[in-house]
Amino acid sequence: AASRVNISADTGSIKFNSGWVVPVTSVNNAASPYTVLGTDYFISVDTSGGAVTVTLPAATGLAGRTYVIRDTGGAAAANNITIGGGGTNLVGGGAAAATKTLSAAYAGATVYSNGTTWNYAYVA
Repeated sequence: AASRVNISADTGSIKFNSGWVVPVTSVNNAASPYTVLGTDYFISVDTSGGAVTVTLPAATGLAGRTYVIRDTGGAAAANNITIGGGGTNLVGGGAAAATKTLSAAYAGATVYSNGTTWNYAYVA
């Protein structure tokens, strides 16, 4: 049988038919800079009111931790999302840097800690 994913607005979570529910944290300019918590997973960012900075914890000691940061408001081209590595580098696209900027509408990044750095996959 085919599987599917249901995303419901205003529920604060995403639920897969398998029963896997992930926490959704909504962040906007008023909450910036936002420091990511250990209980976060999907960070839904709305930059319609201005640029937003999302700061990850240091990757050290967090091997396997994964976060998804996404421009769900569609305004990142005008008001960027800056992802900070919490004192550790973000590595991806052939480069390592202290920050990664999302500057395309609906862009996002999945970040994964290898215990030393945050490795990211960028989605434009």
